[in-house]
Amino acid sequence: MFPTETVYGLGADAENIEAVRKVYSIKGRPLSHPVILHLPKVDDLAYWASDIPDEAYKLADIFWPGPLTLVLKKSSNVPDIVTGGQNTVGIRCPSHPVAQEILIAFAKSKNHKKGALAAPSANMFGKISPTCSSHVYNEFNKEYLKEIFVVDGGVSNIGIESTIIDLSGIREGKKASVLRPGHITEMNIAKIIELESKDLSSNSIVVSGSLKSHYATITPLTVIDDTFFSKNLSVFAQKVDRLAVLYYGDKPINVEENIDLYYMSSDPIIYARHLYAMLRKIDSKKYSRIFVKDLPFLAEWDAIRDRLYKAAAGFN
Repeated sequence: MFPTETVYGLGADAENIEAVRKVYSIKGRPLSHPVILHLPKVDDLAYWASDIPDEAYKLADIFWPGPLTLVLKKSSNVPDIVTGGQNTVGIRCPSHPVAQEILIAFAKSKNHKKGALAAPSANMFGKISPTCSSHVYNEFNKEYLKEIFVVDGGVSNIGIESTIIDLSGIREGKKASVLRPGHITEMNIAKIIELESKDLSSNSIVVSGSLKSHYATITPLTVIDDTFFSKNLSVFAQKVDRLAVLYYGDKPINVEENIDLYYMSSDPIIYARHLYAMLRKIDSKKYSRIFVKDLPFLAEWDAIRDRLYKAAAGFN
């Protein structure tokens, strides 16, 4: 397991089918749910993808290394187990210096010098992603950890998963579209290439984090609006033993004794950086329920809302 600027990844040689299968097994991940390839540099892209449009190189030139995953037609070098049987593959080049060192060294060890790691987040499937090594150690049982090397690279700076953009249909006349929001926004991407905005639920390509319910806590989690937050919070608190509330902005004036408040920054970049660590902290304290104050409907908050709404989906 190794650090990236987004979250920690559970990596395996992308060309070793049994190693990749082990990643799926450890995570409890469905084989139909693809994993993302991590490369050390853009020069290796043509080994793993085919029919690469110019738009891919334009985006890579600006955002790689960094938290952007490009979905492209896969080459014959990519095993089907990596892509969930699809003819597309998600590829990114992480910017974390430790990840870069690992990927560069791994590529050099391969005869063709084009090594890549197939690496989903280093957590059980559908649960909260890890942003530091202690999260990884707490996630998996000791038997699994005996078989896995954990590389400690400190705390992930971005804290949520990469933006995923589909470029696989450009050669066929389709526009690029964002399949998963992230630190790099649609607005950032639209300055470089033409984009089609569409409902993410209508996407036909399966990608990491595309399920309705994901990033889930153990404790039931609900996203609440401003009205509930300001007027009904104390009423609900009387019905449960202990309640955790994740909020930003103004602190509630009257709070019941069994409500614990966890303050988050009003800056979306800082909020995202600390989100998963905070959810893990709250989840460890055995609350009856977690309430999260809803976020602004602004582009810079899209990725965080996506994670929170999916975390809540399994409890609705």
